[in-house]
Amino acid sequence: MSEAVEVAELVDNLLLGQDDVTVLVVSATFGDAVLQELEEELAFGLEEEAGEVSSVEGVGPKGIPRILERPAGDVVLWTGLEAASDDDLRRLDTARNRLMGGPMLVIVTTEEGAAQLRRHAPNLWSWVGSRCFVVAEQDRGAQLERRLESLREATGLTDEAVITRAQAGELPPDPVFGEWLALLGRGDLVGV
Repeated sequence: MSEAVEVAELVDNLLLGQDDVTVLVVSATFGDAVLQELEEELAFGLEEEAGEVSSVEGVGPKGIPRILERPAGDVVLWTGLEAASDDDLRRLDTARNRLMGGPMLVIVTTEEGAAQLRRHAPNLWSWVGSRCFVVAEQDRGAQLERRLESLREATGLTDEAVITRAQAGELPPDPVFGEWLALLGRGDLVGV
């Protein structure tokens, strides 16, 4: 597995078309938060493109067909790998070539899920293992602060100014401000 990566960096690589299939390893503690951040970053990045973000859970017989339903410009977040049976992972290993040329795929799993993939789908792992990234717990606070700083720099506003404008109903309907408020723990002000 590669070193820890920021979600925004992963999104940049995906949207530049550098990775068709990527594995993102998250802790069980922060998995949902990382998945939400990933979805929001991708949706924002795909706004000017024709693609969409969708999610597929599970590796069973319906997993790959549901992924392949999506067009090549989309990004699919695939979760639930850690709950897959050994047989499902072996079938995934033999069907790996079907994933090529489809939508960009981000497999979001735990360390255990990545280990199962490596053990029971070795051919697929040889294809994606070098694009396996970890979002570590200790990095979440630093990532949050870096994202907030980038929003401050891009807009020239402070956190307090954004909150004040939101409370007064004076924020533009830009998703960036919704993200900003959510990152500050003030999602209650989105759309006020």
